[in-house]
Amino acid sequence: MGNEPLLLAKKAEEMVLYGYQVLRHFPRSERHVLSQEIRQSMWAVLALIERAARAPACPWAI
Repeated sequence: MGNEPLLLAKKAEEMVLYGYQVLRHFPRSERHVLSQEIRQSMWAVLALIERAARAPACPWAI
């Protein structure tokens, strides 16, 4: 498995891009607070996926 990006990370990046498109169509009253929370959650998911990909394998996870 060399330096190729994980399929899960690619899908998470696609989710973030799609999420931004969808969030533009939110109602004005919900656009700021709810959109910001959703954006933060999407980026957090992507960061956790990348962090898990760099972590050494756990010996007990076999």
